[in-house]
Amino acid sequence: MLIVNTSNYEGLPVSFMEALSFGIPILAPNVGGIPEIVEHNLNGVLVQARPTAEQVALAIKAIAGLSPNAYRIMRENAYAMWKNKFNAETNYAAFANEIISL
Repeated sequence: MLIVNTSNYEGLPVSFMEALSFGIPILAPNVGGIPEIVEHNLNGVLVQARPTAEQVALAIKAIAGLSPNAYRIMRENAYAMWKNKFNAETNYAAFANEIISL
C-alpha cells in the first residue's frame, strides 16, 4: 500500500495524516507543508516539485522493490509519525494543558 500525491501546492494534507494512522507510506512532491509529514525514505518518498510521470513511476518502483523487512519498517515509521505528531487525541490534551498552564 502507498498513497500517491503529485499536487503542485499543498499545506499539510489531512489525507496524509489519515494514511499514516494506518501505517501507509506516502509518495509526494517536496512542496508546501509536505516535508513536515513525509520524511524521505523514512515514512515515504519525496520527489521533486512538479514530478514527471517517469519520476513518479520510478519512486513507486523503488518502494515496491523494498524488501519485506524494509517496507515493514517504513510502515512502522509512518504510524509512529502519526502517533507522535498528528494523533488528535494526544494533541488536544497537550493543547488544553498548554492553555491551562497560561
